[in-house]
Amino acid sequence: MARKTIDWESVEIQYRAGIRSLKDIGSEFGVSDAGIVKRAKRDGWVRDLRAKIQAKADAKVSESLVSAEV
Repeated sequence: MARKTIDWESVEIQYRAGIRSLKDIGSEFGVSDAGIVKRAKRDGWVRDLRAKIQAKADAKVSESLVSAEV
């Protein structure tokens, strides 16, 4: 059985963006989330989680404002 060629450059771009989950990225590119973590560690990839953290913070603030009004 021939090994599937994985577009690691695209995986790296998605990983570094930090917006999508590793499982979601893995399913798109045909690699496991553990495989992505292993490659990221080996190649020194760093995730930028600022967007994800900001979205969670905004959701919490919105939730607290809605519950305060109710």
